[in-house]
Amino acid sequence: MKPSVAVLFLVPSLWAGTITVGTTNAINCLPFCGPIQDGISDYQQVYSSTAFSGLISISSISFFVASSQNNNQIDSETFLITLSTTSAPVDGLSYRDPGSNVGADVQALGTFTIGGTSPDLLTFDGTPFIYNPANGNLLVEIATLSASPSPGGDLTYFASDNSGIVTSRVCEQTECNEDQGLVTEFGSSAVPE
Repeated sequence: MKPSVAVLFLVPSLWAGTITVGTTNAINCLPFCGPIQDGISDYQQVYSSTAFSGLISISSISFFVASSQNNNQIDSETFLITLSTTSAPVDGLSYRDPGSNVGADVQALGTFTIGGTSPDLLTFDGTPFIYNPANGNLLVEIATLSASPSPGGDLTYFASDNSGIVTSRVCEQTECNEDQGLVTEFGSSAVPE
């Protein structure tokens, strides 16, 4: 008679929730304030790997509305949002060669259209991206595909962190290449422990 052997399969526990990166100490409208009007069609923001405690499956990103003008209206625009791991440091993104900031694991979160009355939290839900902070910083790129800017211009402003410690950004204008970035909430549908 053969002895029986019990086989135990361990399934990693999953966690769902949000992680907010940045502290509100400023406001800014880029990239959601009529970027075509402002001469901006590509925006990149880097987040320090130290802001994340471990492997995360990012299924949504959200930005906090800080103030609005003209009846809380936001310009009608369509964006492609991608995420990747990057070796670029916070406050060290290349504005001369933004393509060099993008990691080999780049993946589209999705294509999104906004417009109308601005919500308190502008959220983009899409295809989950597995991010491992042990491999580098996180890069979010927001490319404007089309826009119909309102004549009033910058209508909605978002919570921004200008500490230069956990986030920074670049875009086509040198005024955008700085140690400031939008405070961001990352939603996770599942995080392997």
